[in-house]
Amino acid sequence: MKMLLFSVDSKAVTNHLESPVLSGEEAAASLEHRSISDGTPIYLDDGPMMPVEPLCSWGRNMSYADLARSTLKDYGRITARFAGHQEGRGRDVLAATESDLVSFKKFWTLLQGRPIGSSAWGKESGLL
Repeated sequence: MKMLLFSVDSKAVTNHLESPVLSGEEAAASLEHRSISDGTPIYLDDGPMMPVEPLCSWGRNMSYADLARSTLKDYGRITARFAGHQEGRGRDVLAATESDLVSFKKFWTLLQGRPIGSSAWGKESGLL
């Protein structure tokens, strides 16, 4: 399953949501009421665009940690990369083992075309 990653942007919702059911202002107010911060990652499958669990719930919990928008977006990308890695291994994030984490690290720090450095890996490993 291919997964799509989006992030919450209440200003975009306010300015661009066109729905006969809910105005952009109402949607943005609901996000605020539920304490969903801008930058919160949203994971949807590429078919009917349904939420991908447990990733969406994890993203919501990260929002409650009151992290910066850029941090939420970075964490969302890291988690999406790890989920894709796990899918390639026939597993999901909840079934991750130490060998999955080591394989992920080797890919990103050694095997890919442009390996990431230790400071970038530090952020990835800290989250995982």
